[in-house]
Order: sequence, then structure tokens, then C-alpha cells
Amino acid sequence: MLDRAAQETEDEAKPRPVAFRGAGFTPNAGRTSGWVALALVIAFWQLAGSAGWVNALFLPAPSAIAIAIYKLAMSGALWQHLSWSIMRIGSGWILGTIAGVIVGFGIGLSTLARGVGITFISALFPIPKLRCCRC
Repeated sequence: MLDRAAQETEDEAKPRPVAFRGAGFTPNAGRTSGWVALALVIAFWQLAGSAGWVNALFLPAPSAIAIAIYKLAMSGALWQHLSWSIMRIGSGWILGTIAGVIVGFGIGLSTLARGVGITFISALFPIPKLRCCRC
């Protein structure tokens, strides 16, 4: 009787493997499903633009965008506009990084800044975080 009790406690102490039952929710898409979905969205976008369902001022058709890009590239103006856009994006990124580092140091070093800053940071917690595709 005592031998049986000793065996049961040893068995209970070992963790039992549990089969994963959530496999039905993992995305199981082929390599082409994303490309097909993208092609369908662009085709619907072209149809909506060509049929006049959407004002071209707000959302031009993909063919109109391609023609405009081609004309800008042939005239040489595309690279000028593109360089200014990249410069604006880069300067905004640099200014945002500098501001983030300054605010981060302020919150880390000052109790007053922490009291004010934590309120705004806590308000951002409900917003879903960006994750990489392998997570």
C-alpha cells in the first residue's frame, strides 16, 4: 500500500505533456494567397475608379497613378519630388527620435516628468503593438 502511494506522488510530480489544441486557428495560407488578395483589391480599386464610384480627386484609379508616375519619370520631375519626400520623411524621423530620447530621459530622471509622462504612456497601452511577421 505504501509503495503504491509513493509511485503516485512521483507520477504527479512530473509534468504531463498536453497536446496543443489551437491548431485550427493558425493561418494556413499558401504562397500565392497574399498575392491573389492584393491583385483582387487592386482590380476592385481599378473597377471603382473606372466606373466612377469614387471621385478621382480623392482616389484615382491605379492605371491613372501609373500613367502619372511614368510621365513624371520621363520628365525627370519624379526624382526631384521623390528626393524632397525622402528628405521630409528622414527629417521627421530624426526630429521624432530626438524628441523621444529627450522625453525618455526626462521621464527616467525626473519624478515630475514621470508623473506627467506616465499618464500619456499609459493611455497608449490599449493600442495594439506592431509585431514582426514571425511572432
